[in-house]
Amino acid sequence: MNALAQKIKVEIKNFTLFEKLFILCAMICGFCITSEYSITKPVSYSVFISAYKASYLPYAWLLTIPLNFLVVFFYNKFLPKIGCFKMVLATILSVGFINLAASYLLPIYPKLAIFHFAWKDIYVLLMFQHLWSMIHATIKIKQAKYLYGIIYAVGGLGSVIGSLLPAYLATKVGSEKLLCSSMFFYAVFGLSFKLALTLRKKISQSGESLDEIDLKSKSPKGGFSLVFNSRYLTYILLIVVFMQVSASLMDFQFNSFLEKIIPEKDLRTAYCGRLFGLIHTINIFFQAIGSFIIVHYVGLRKSHILIPLFFGINIIGFILFPFFRVITLCFATIKSFDYSIFGILKEMLYIPLDIDKKFRAKAVIDVFAYRSAKALSSIVILGVQSLLTITTTTVVSWALLAIFIVWMAMSVILFKKHDIAAKQI
Repeated sequence: MNALAQKIKVEIKNFTLFEKLFILCAMICGFCITSEYSITKPVSYSVFISAYKASYLPYAWLLTIPLNFLVVFFYNKFLPKIGCFKMVLATILSVGFINLAASYLLPIYPKLAIFHFAWKDIYVLLMFQHLWSMIHATIKIKQAKYLYGIIYAVGGLGSVIGSLLPAYLATKVGSEKLLCSSMFFYAVFGLSFKLALTLRKKISQSGESLDEIDLKSKSPKGGFSLVFNSRYLTYILLIVVFMQVSASLMDFQFNSFLEKIIPEKDLRTAYCGRLFGLIHTINIFFQAIGSFIIVHYVGLRKSHILIPLFFGINIIGFILFPFFRVITLCFATIKSFDYSIFGILKEMLYIPLDIDKKFRAKAVIDVFAYRSAKALSSIVILGVQSLLTITTTTVVSWALLAIFIVWMAMSVILFKKHDIAAKQI
């Protein structure tokens, strides 16, 4: 372990100045995204529950499908025409305008919370899409094994710091007013992203500008066809869907309990802020150290099998002991893995792909499929609520256990088909 760490330290020292500055800019971008989202997320959840109650969460997730499709469609349509940075700038302006408007309109028209709830789940993924596509198109495979964890860890630090605002200010200034902070974080993000693109041109291995790449297909449907014509990309799509359906069902379980335990809006925002602060603190360890150990000593294939196995053990614990503290632990666990180890392992699967797939196919998987997977969760929850008289949370718990078993079995089968690509990582 010490020898490996020393080797990595030497490699980092040998980076050129441009490479070091590029990595620094990437870290700042990740920090800004997670800081902003750690403020917006607990606000959005708390305001939504006050306006609609937790039982309406499936309807909000269903709303993300058409909104999500439009965002990805226009992303794939305009990316080849306007280039990478102008697309980032358009996203930043959209986020700033909508969140600023929401901060003033939500107290007057609380029913608008369903739109903002769906929007916040999409734009954060689009921001990560911009960032990680640029990173994948710049960083070498051997560097990714340790740099990805470090970049994720800085993002985790941003999540912890961002969580402090709703945790301590929600009851003082009101939940909705915290949304005004979005433009500050994304202004810094935009400047850092622009500098990273400039530095990327000076890194000899990159060569071309991301604003000048001639993508293979000009059609906005190009990203979808890339995914469904590749078994490797289909595999990535499947594990993303499994993870997000699981996380969404756990999300529903947790918020159903939270609504009953903490009925007051601002106190609920503060509680969520503290909980996510704890989750993001755990993430930093997983991102900086845990992912490094897993990638080097467990391996990519075994890691993708162990993740659903661990989640399965967790949900069995909740089935046996259905209490708020237990579901909070399950919720914190799946969120911690989603934001750290799973995210890093999933991002590494994109490294062997060409630039077209890293941008357009990745947008379909990591933006459209990532959030649209919640629609599957919604169908499960709404189906249980309308067809069965059994407690919804009980049935959802058993559905989660079934998902983890299928996920684990699929990982064993699918990784056998992708050993060649896996060995490159």
